[in-house]
Amino acid sequence: MNFPETFDGFVRLLWKRKFWVIVPVILGAIGSLAALKVIPKSYRASTMILVESQKIPTAYVRPTVTTSVGERLRTIEQQIKNRENLERIIEEMGLYQQELAIFGSDKALQLARRNLELSVLGSSVFRIYFTSRDRVKAADTANRVAELFIQENLKRRADEARNTSSFLEDELGQVQQQLEEQEGLVAQYRLRHAGRLPADRQGNLQAINQLQRRLEINMDSIDKAELRKLVLEREVDNLRREQPTVEVAAQVGRLEKAREELIKLRSEFTDQHPDVIRLLREIERLEKEEPPGEGSASSTDRVENRQLKAREAELASLELDIQRLQTDQQDIVAGLTRYQANLEAIPKVEQELLQLTRDYDHLQDSYDSLLTKRIEARLAENLEQKRQSEQFTILEKAIPPASPFQPNPLVVLLIGFGLGGGLGLAGAFLREQVDQTFRDVASLQEAFPRVPVLGVCHRIDPEKRVVTDAEEEK
Repeated sequence: MNFPETFDGFVRLLWKRKFWVIVPVILGAIGSLAALKVIPKSYRASTMILVESQKIPTAYVRPTVTTSVGERLRTIEQQIKNRENLERIIEEMGLYQQELAIFGSDKALQLARRNLELSVLGSSVFRIYFTSRDRVKAADTANRVAELFIQENLKRRADEARNTSSFLEDELGQVQQQLEEQEGLVAQYRLRHAGRLPADRQGNLQAINQLQRRLEINMDSIDKAELRKLVLEREVDNLRREQPTVEVAAQVGRLEKAREELIKLRSEFTDQHPDVIRLLREIERLEKEEPPGEGSASSTDRVENRQLKAREAELASLELDIQRLQTDQQDIVAGLTRYQANLEAIPKVEQELLQLTRDYDHLQDSYDSLLTKRIEARLAENLEQKRQSEQFTILEKAIPPASPFQPNPLVVLLIGFGLGGGLGLAGAFLREQVDQTFRDVASLQEAFPRVPVLGVCHRIDPEKRVVTDAEEEK
């Protein structure tokens, strides 16, 4: 078999079999032109949409929609391409009527999904493409899909802002309830452990110091009162030993009482009054009955009797003071015990209160954070409702395309030329393989390696005369 092994051999082969290559290429070109006439033409229209940034600076109002434009576009694209929306678009624009009549809605939906494309050109621009056999419907459908994208974006952003605000409102209510419950627990704990709180430590110390000083003063007062009591008890004993007998003392007492009553009656009545006369007789009788020697000492006895009564009264009052001081001492000791117990309980109460207040502080921080976020979410929701946030704007509406998108003439011609050239090369090589002639000495020696080549005869053209050597010499 003859097959070129070098580039020059390949070129010679093409030149030798040139008609085997040229004819298929020409036929492929003719077939491409025929295909361009037969293949249905499809037109592609596009709408350019601009992503406008938020009109209010984000430093004042932070948006709650944080997804990127690309993610939102992919989500909106899937929503636009769902069955319900595509069926509405197909019905509104009158698309795929023939396919609907023959194959049903599934085929039409499949074609619509395939012909609808989205291309993101940058961070703020994207295009919506739609392909159709009708150039006007292609443009109208692209514009209609762009409107749906804008509406869906507004609706989606408003829903996200509203859902965010509603979620934060619910969370804030729950945290507020927990905060109030925790606040109630802290208040109950403080009330239950009043006097044993960390803030009461200094007050307890001051109260203990004051009670200790009071206790010292009380004990000193009790000691002085006890000493005074002993002195009074001795004086009372002495005065009682120096007093007359009981009968004499009683007689003297009646006489003194009668004399005092006489003075009182004389201040009101005359000596002829019966009561005055009766009292004078009584005094006279008592004076006659007075023991001998007692009359001279009656004044002294009366003085000593008054002293005894005064000492007894002072002693009774002193005993009451001692009882009161002892009662105060018991109260002071009880107070010292109570305040000391408060001081000893403060570390434990402080630890428990720290746990309660720590939970309360965490809830308070969460509440403050949620409150701030809820306010920001409401601002963002108002921003979405007033359409001051990021939104889509049609930058370039689709117009009916002048030339078809498919088929591409250049591509079809290249395919025709490629197929024709490929078939031609294949035919040339196949023809060369079945050819049994030898092109040169090398191919001959390759076919018959043991046979020597004696000479080479050039190609002889029978129409040309052969010139002999003799003729060349002449």
